[in-house]
Amino acid sequence: ISGYRDLLILQVSSAVADSARLYMGSALRNAGNFAESLQAYRDHRAASGTSPGILFRVGEVSLLGGDDAGARKTRLELMRRFPGHRLALDVSRSLSPRNWDERYVRAQVYYRHRDDRRAIDDLRKLLRADPRHELAPSAEYVLGRSYARSGQLARARHTFERLHERHGWPSALYRLAGLQVSGNQDLRAVDTYVDFARSYPQHELADDAMWQAAKAAERRNEFDTARRMYARLAVDYGDSEYAEEAAWGEGFSLYCLRRYEDALVVFRRVGKQARQPHIVDQSLFWAGKAMLRLDRKDEAKLLFTEAASGFPRSYYAARA
Repeated sequence: ISGYRDLLILQVSSAVADSARLYMGSALRNAGNFAESLQAYRDHRAASGTSPGILFRVGEVSLLGGDDAGARKTRLELMRRFPGHRLALDVSRSLSPRNWDERYVRAQVYYRHRDDRRAIDDLRKLLRADPRHELAPSAEYVLGRSYARSGQLARARHTFERLHERHGWPSALYRLAGLQVSGNQDLRAVDTYVDFARSYPQHELADDAMWQAAKAAERRNEFDTARRMYARLAVDYGDSEYAEEAAWGEGFSLYCLRRYEDALVVFRRVGKQARQPHIVDQSLFWAGKAMLRLDRKDEAKLLFTEAASGFPRSYYAARA
């Protein structure tokens, strides 16, 4: 212990000082000097910030030192700030919630660790105890996701429907569409995804909703619907990670509709404008395919050659 103290007096690097405080805290704890151990851990936290490990150590030493209230407060902080960490799960198993907020924190930990049975149990108790609590909509949303992940799809659907109707919770509508896909109701999902994107155009999931709508329509060979979804996504969400793939998807949908002239126009445009090499590559290839359908074999050959020479290692180059 004295060696660690000597190190901390010296002007050592921050990494060495951090290690010294942790080792000293552990040594002091093992020696039964809980107050000094706690101070070493608090000094480490002040110098290096809050981590799951330091919160766990502070809570552990606080309990050993007889400070039950301090230990409980620190463990709740660990669960609240780092619900996905294994240490949060460890302390949650020994902490009995005393109020709504504490049970909500524990439910979040269970959910993050995919313990849906316990998460559902806690969340249902919360919503029965105080359905008007300010965090009740959030609890209901997590409950719906827990139901869905555990295969209780009817309950999940009812939960999301109620959440959207009562509280206008946008993500609940998005999750409803996902449940419709899981239930083999792709065309209903298309309508729900489009409704979501139309109602909440600035939501972070709006572009994803349009992408999922296009894919759902595509799975059902509803290529005209898919075309419209892809085109809208490419135009309305030009900065989306899906934008270039969607622009190509419009051409592919037109090709599937046997509208080869229109498909060719789209593939050529995307091939010139896209920044991602694989999008350029597949656009050239499918432009060539459209040319073949239009019986323009010489022009098709030129496009296939361009695809193969420009991207020699790609999948489409091999096919070309």
